[in-house]
Amino acid sequence: AQIIAKRRSLNKEISEQLQQKKELEGRLTKLQALANLGTLTAMVAHEINNILMPLGNYANVALGNPNDKELTEKALKKTVYNSGRASEILESILSIVNGETAEKKICRLKQLVEEVFTCMGRDFEKDCIKVKVDIPQDLDVAVVPVQMQQVIMNLILNAREAMLPGGGALNLK
Repeated sequence: AQIIAKRRSLNKEISEQLQQKKELEGRLTKLQALANLGTLTAMVAHEINNILMPLGNYANVALGNPNDKELTEKALKKTVYNSGRASEILESILSIVNGETAEKKICRLKQLVEEVFTCMGRDFEKDCIKVKVDIPQDLDVAVVPVQMQQVIMNLILNAREAMLPGGGALNLK
């Protein structure tokens, strides 16, 4: 009788432990989802900031030089381009959140890289960083363009950050 009682007690304890484990796993899943949301939010903020900072710089350049029509026009063109890019990034993120798959397109890699450099506000030479882009002109890739540009921009900005303040060489092959 004592063995049976002990066995029932152990079975009950095992059952309670399994229930507790199940509850903890559920909580962990929810916490992981929140952590992923936090990471995604930080990434979105970083991406949008990468675009907004140059927009502000372009606007300041245009405002500071109202008589330089060519400079003002260049600043406004970059502002329009980067505003569209920010919109594309947000649309891309919304499609991911909504479970949609973005459509891949055949793109020239060199052109994607050049567009990323075009939208960056600061010339790398001002930071003593020499940039060399040695990507074949006819190299095509099947990608979601804005997502690929986000990856390229992050890699370039991380490389730049790693080279500051001393400068260096950034080679894209």
